[in-house]
Amino acid sequence: MKHLNDATHTPTAAAPMRWLLLGLGCALLFAWAPVSTALASVGVEQPVRESVSGQDWYMVIDRAGVLDQDRERLAINDTYRLYLHGIPTQVVTEYAAFSQNQADARARELRITNGIESSRGANDGLLLYAAVNPRNRDSFVISISVGGAALPINGLTPGSLEDVHNNAIAPQLDAGRPARAIVYGLREIIYLEQYVPPAVTPVTGWHAGVRRALDILGPIIALMGSVWMFRRRAEGSLAARSVLVSLAAGGSIVIGTTLLAIPSQSTIGVYSALVLGVVLVWQAIVIDTRNSSPAISRMTVTPRVPGSRTVSARRSRIEVK
Repeated sequence: MKHLNDATHTPTAAAPMRWLLLGLGCALLFAWAPVSTALASVGVEQPVRESVSGQDWYMVIDRAGVLDQDRERLAINDTYRLYLHGIPTQVVTEYAAFSQNQADARARELRITNGIESSRGANDGLLLYAAVNPRNRDSFVISISVGGAALPINGLTPGSLEDVHNNAIAPQLDAGRPARAIVYGLREIIYLEQYVPPAVTPVTGWHAGVRRALDILGPIIALMGSVWMFRRRAEGSLAARSVLVSLAAGGSIVIGTTLLAIPSQSTIGVYSALVLGVVLVWQAIVIDTRNSSPAISRMTVTPRVPGSRTVSARRSRIEVK
């Protein structure tokens, strides 16, 4: 019994080995974090998700070498932000002498074949494609292909996406800066995706009836008022009237139409009042200019008969003896 107790409490060589292995494991675990960070800092691309075809797709594939290291990092960050916001996005550059139509077709092809979508058949991805002419690196074409189910999201709509191409990408391409065109385009897409347009209060009640009436009567009022002013001025019937009276006559219509058009949100009514107001002011200025110009007086003088000392002026005969 004493032998068994001694054997039980006798330390063995396995215990230090277990502690040594446990310490090595902890050291490797803590050492992996800075190693992974260092790998990411040198630009190692990480796959986002597995595509439908079973291949991993990457956020930026710069086959034409358009992007430098800094702009490539910006493009990766921006595409990843769009991916987190529900728009799987990829940027692809390659050498190809494409026209704009050919680039559009190639962008759509890559978006489908690369499986840029959140799930099979979701059709909600976006691909920004840049083609660089291999014979002339100063010739670029950029196209944006988006899935039919991706838009609209907040301020990002098919129309605003077209504006991104025309206003953000095209000027940079014209200046020979394709890298900036890609980065600026992605930034504008992110801004529009996060932009929430202000809610428009629906027009109800009597405002809706006024809006429908102004949409119909507004152009008619503006046209009839303008024609009336032109005809009266041409006939000269307004020549003797005061300019202030003319402004008050038509200005009351303009002010009343505007006060009704703004709360009823009638764009046609506002434009009709604006057109009529411009015509009234212009006609009033013309009338005022004509009335303020000095009149030219005319005097008819009857020629004097030779040898006579009689002078006739304004049909009055004065004899001087």
